[in-house]
Amino acid sequence: MTKYSFKPDFAVAPGETLRETLEQKGISQSELCVRTGLAEKTVSQIINGIAPISHETAEKLELVTGVPASFWNRRELAYREHQVRAECIEKFALDVAWLKELPIKEL
Repeated sequence: MTKYSFKPDFAVAPGETLRETLEQKGISQSELCVRTGLAEKTVSQIINGIAPISHETAEKLELVTGVPASFWNRRELAYREHQVRAECIEKFALDVAWLKELPIKEL
């Protein structure tokens, strides 16, 4: 076990990383669509963080960008896990606020 552990309280959508990768490699979204066979709507939704990157899509991205599919899969998993964790924390905070409203002393 390490002495220090880093747990960021934010996660970057893998689509943002994809957008940056495409810019670095000089590949347009339209060209990505042609080379991967993905619909423009799908690519747009991935880049905007709406649609997830499937394992099949990760394989196609690897072929076009040269970035391993395992990287895209890990980014997607970390992002979705972070979203679920954030939703749970928000729900917990709402539950705690509701519980504080209960008249415990009167009971």
